[in-house]
Amino acid sequence: MIHYLIESGHSGVAFGRFYRTPGKRSPKVPPGVYEGEFNRGVAEQVVRILREDYNIPAEHLTPGPMWPRLVDRAEYTNWLAGEIKKEGNELAAVSIHANADGNDGWTDTNFSRIFHAARASSKSIQMARGMTDAFRRQLGSTRDPGILNTTMLTKTVCPAILIECRHMTHKSEAKFMATGAGRLMYAYLIAGELAK
Repeated sequence: MIHYLIESGHSGVAFGRFYRTPGKRSPKVPPGVYEGEFNRGVAEQVVRILREDYNIPAEHLTPGPMWPRLVDRAEYTNWLAGEIKKEGNELAAVSIHANADGNDGWTDTNFSRIFHAARASSKSIQMARGMTDAFRRQLGSTRDPGILNTTMLTKTVCPAILIECRHMTHKSEAKFMATGAGRLMYAYLIAGELAK
């Protein structure tokens, strides 16, 4: 049986300041979002939906206020993958993010994209393609799967993908992302594809 480890990017807490990774935000909050806050909200719902609606084992890699380093997250993922393999099961990791344009202001750019590592396993590539198709069916503007060599994709031993939801630098999308309904829509979309 597949088990899912869900990571929410940029969602740590330091010195009482929540989700404020520099540059990881809409141009203005409100009406937009801090990326970490959005990512954590979606990840928590994905875990809940997988467990409650699909009876699929799932865990939030970064649920609490502490924000482990990327290398520590990768090491924990690998340890957990080994433990789950001993039981005859398999772990897959999913990192959730919000997309952004590099400019300082609001932009018209608004698409999703799913990534896997350059030397990804066939299962990672299959996961990325399936998630891309699911995003396309529901949201339209989704680019083909891309290559991204980040720690959670290259230093983990299990299938892994990184999801960039639509742009938090697009004003109307950012307003939607700031709502519970917006986060829940993304969570159901992601969980529904993972459950297939």
